[in-house]
Amino acid sequence: MEGRMTRLSEEEKRYLKYQIYSFRYDDPWISNKKIATRVNRSITAVERYAEKAKGEQVISNPKLWLNFHFRKAALLLFEDKWKAFKELQEYDGVYYMSVFQGDWDILVIYDKSIDFSQVPGYKGQVIEGLRGKVFTQKVKYTSWEPCLAEMENLLEQNYCKESHLECEPYCPEWDEEDWKLFDYFRFNVRKPIKHLRKDYLISWGKYEEWKKNLNKHCTILMFYFPEGRYAYNSLTLCFRTAYEKFIVQLFSQLPATSVFYKIGDYLLMNIFVPWDYTYQMRIYDIISRLLVQKTITDYTDGNRIVHWYYDVGKSRIS
Repeated sequence: MEGRMTRLSEEEKRYLKYQIYSFRYDDPWISNKKIATRVNRSITAVERYAEKAKGEQVISNPKLWLNFHFRKAALLLFEDKWKAFKELQEYDGVYYMSVFQGDWDILVIYDKSIDFSQVPGYKGQVIEGLRGKVFTQKVKYTSWEPCLAEMENLLEQNYCKESHLECEPYCPEWDEEDWKLFDYFRFNVRKPIKHLRKDYLISWGKYEEWKKNLNKHCTILMFYFPEGRYAYNSLTLCFRTAYEKFIVQLFSQLPATSVFYKIGDYLLMNIFVPWDYTYQMRIYDIISRLLVQKTITDYTDGNRIVHWYYDVGKSRIS
């Protein structure tokens, strides 16, 4: 117990924040008390640094991303992307959008038939297709130099087999209570359920059953940014590859969370790289080597500026 009360060094604080992320990634509902026992720290320390990590945007709340099988996505080009961004928010069926600077202007996810050529200023599309399951891999506790060295080592080995991701979306057959649980926990599965149960009289057994089957219907997204979210530039990569599992393995070496998903035959990744020019150029060098090796083809990329999603009749922009 005495060891638990000692003042933590900066490295110990950093590692404790990572441990909190790691345990929550494996079990989003794990209590701070259990984490404290497993890392041999006081519950006060775990609660304090969990709150600090969330406030500093080092870790996120575990969020739900529903894997509807009938949602499509497109990367679109417009003469005025901001005007199109505003216009598309009024379209029935548009679920999510991001505005980009790069090889496309807007990423749109939708679930109804939409003729985008009728949107004022439409210039064309880069890709369009069914949107696959969104997922992340657990981030390792590392730093940029070792992780980039490991990525370069994997490239030098140049040993990857053809492989494709098995991530077909799944449409839930939920009743009204299931959907109320989803709406309540959508942006933080760690919220106390007592308020929802008080309002809707949902049984504890129903809640436990819903939790048990949640991974069939949703991805639970948990983000980790060692220096805080805004210490990183968000870069979205889009390409074709016959080596999807290798690509996921390669970019999962990064010390900050990467997000993977497919649109039709294309694999997309949201990666987060420090604003440091040196690190960004090393990432582009890795991409260049993948292109030379023909591990990836039809490459495009963009930087996300802002995103919007439809939420029960309300628009949310961030």
